Amino acid sequence: MLIFLKVCSENLINNNMDTDKLIYDSIIKDGFFDALQKTETGNQSKPDEAVGDKGESIGSLQIQENYFNDAMIKYKTDTDLQKAFPELKNLKYNDVTNRDTAQKIVYVYAKKYEPELLQKKDYKSIARLHNGGPTWNRQYDTKYIYPKKEKTKPSE
Repeated sequence: MLIFLKVCSENLINNNMDTDKLIYDSIIKDGFFDALQKTETGNQSKPDEAVGDKGESIGSLQIQENYFNDAMIKYKTDTDLQKAFPELKNLKYNDVTNRDTAQKIVYVYAKKYEPELLQKKDYKSIARLHNGGPTWNRQYDTKYIYPKKEKTKPSE
């Protein structure tokens, strides 16, 4: 009986650690980050090199240094995130010019402030959080800032 309980508890722990990776992969598969990049940088030929907000935002997802630092505070205190994304351990702000890194920072930031939005995959609200910060839902100016998927033609 004791062995059974130990195996069950280890499986529960492993499943909790894998949850972040599963949700993150699902968000990628749904095309959220593609749509967010298009919203943030338009059709720039080199979106990872994009600079906006008078030099305050960088990369394809236009991340500011305060946003990055805020996300990293969450990362450093969340063992599940550390296990899901060990590659974020020694990041520097300029690393967000790499799209893969930027996507993970957006995920970590959303988990810090609105983890239920990630689980529900409420992309409109996640985009508003990304643009407006922790008070996104009280800001009118983020109401219409969210990525829209392009409509595709049905296959013939």
